[in-house]
Amino acid sequence: MSKSRAAIPFDEDFSQTSDFTKTFENVSPQTFRPESAATTAPVSVAKLTQVAAASGFQSREPNAAASHLTSVPGEGRSRRPRRIYRTGRNTPLNIKARPHEVDKFNWICTQKNWVQGVTLQNALIALEEKLGLKYPVEDPGPPS
Repeated sequence: MSKSRAAIPFDEDFSQTSDFTKTFENVSPQTFRPESAATTAPVSVAKLTQVAAASGFQSREPNAAASHLTSVPGEGRSRRPRRIYRTGRNTPLNIKARPHEVDKFNWICTQKNWVQGVTLQNALIALEEKLGLKYPVEDPGPPS
């Protein structure tokens, strides 16, 4: 690798020119127009679909058949319906669980038509009864 710079291939030496406009006096804005793009014929949707299927492209459009999926035991992970409720519960509980347990929890929510907070609350009550334990702090109930 050489330490000298490559020569600039200009006819004029800019460092010696006092007026740069002399260098560009033959240039006009009309010479910098973009070239017109080649016009192409529109492609039919059927042809696009056929080419996409042949190349293995997976559509990002929502699938109408999959829009009603819920958690069903034994069918693997699937989308569950959104559960948005105003319950006064505002503390998140983040736990690590196996996929089977998460599916089972969501299945119970769906079967009983409970929100996840209610399912957790009922599971804790049942576990306290089964183990014969009593949490020392009384439940304050929902906010007024």
